[in-house]
Amino acid sequence: MLVKRLVLIGFLLVSGMVAAKGITYTLYENGSAEFVVAIPDILYGQGESQNGLSQVFKSADMDAVLVVDGIGNPDEKIIDDLYYDALNPDDKKERVFIYHTMGNDWFVVTGFHKDKVFYQKTILSESDGHIKTIYFTYPKAKKAFYDKITTKIAQSFKNM
Repeated sequence: MLVKRLVLIGFLLVSGMVAAKGITYTLYENGSAEFVVAIPDILYGQGESQNGLSQVFKSADMDAVLVVDGIGNPDEKIIDDLYYDALNPDDKKERVFIYHTMGNDWFVVTGFHKDKVFYQKTILSESDGHIKTIYFTYPKAKKAFYDKITTKIAQSFKNM
């Protein structure tokens, strides 16, 4: 476990994840949900949920919101089911999907919802069966700025 963490921290340092364009990233490790993700210093943690499986990070102006969480999988959904659900939310008519892709144990869905950009990356952990997700929203007007940050956050998001 320690070796995995050290390798991830080394990767973040080498890839420029820790500091870029004046923004510093701090590694947030959720031991209960067993994932790590780099959080930019322009997003502020609102405190972990009562069960310790999630946290919300918000920008000072509250325009950008990053939710990171790990939840159980009581319905024993496979990644295909989770991907389908993400592409077919209750408010699908209000969304424009601009990109989506799926791997063996993960998927990414991104697009627009009203005046916001949304980005979701979900990992289905084979070791514990938990569903781990980052969901980031920010104003379309700030897309150029936040897209670079989203890329860094998404690249750092890993199952432990």
